[in-house]
Amino acid sequence: MVSEELYQRAIKVIPVGVTRSFRFFDPYPFYAQKAHGSELVDLEGKTYSDYWMGHGALVLGHLHPAIVDATREQLKLGFHFGVCQTRSGNSKDISMESLSRYTLASMGR
Repeated sequence: MVSEELYQRAIKVIPVGVTRSFRFFDPYPFYAQKAHGSELVDLEGKTYSDYWMGHGALVLGHLHPAIVDATREQLKLGFHFGVCQTRSGNSKDISMESLSRYTLASMGR
């Protein structure tokens, strides 16, 4: 299925066919199939430079080897325990002083 077909299905169940207005591109949004580093590839095989990078969450890029390895290791142990676990608060390099250099914001409509 290609992006246009998926969009035609989506507009039947989601207002304007996208969950966020910035995901719409005229004449229809593209649907990502895969991503690596700073690139996204859509269902038609077209490659895009991803300047959004997960809206800032992927500062190391898609599928960074260190993140993939750490994720694999954690998945072997489980995830979303719902209680305290050994990695909770494991942000020893982050202090309130260093956080003062960041702007935390929420954008959307």
